[in-house]
Amino acid sequence: MVKQKSYRELQAELDEVLEQLQTAELDIDKALELYKTGQTLIKQAEDYLKTAKNEIEHLKKT
Repeated sequence: MVKQKSYRELQAELDEVLEQLQTAELDIDKALELYKTGQTLIKQAEDYLKTAKNEIEHLKKT
C-alpha cells in the first residue's frame, strides 16, 4: 500500500521542481520531464485539498 504524501510534502517537492525549472542551464528534455512532474504534483495537491474540503463539509453536517 502506497502512503499518501502530505500537503507539505507535495508542496516541498513542487518547490524543488520549480527551482530546477528556473535554472537557465536546463536542457529541453529535462525541462519537459520536470514540467510533467510539476503537473502531477499540482494535481495531487488539488486532490488532497478537495478531499480535505469534503471531509470538513461532512464534519460540519454531523
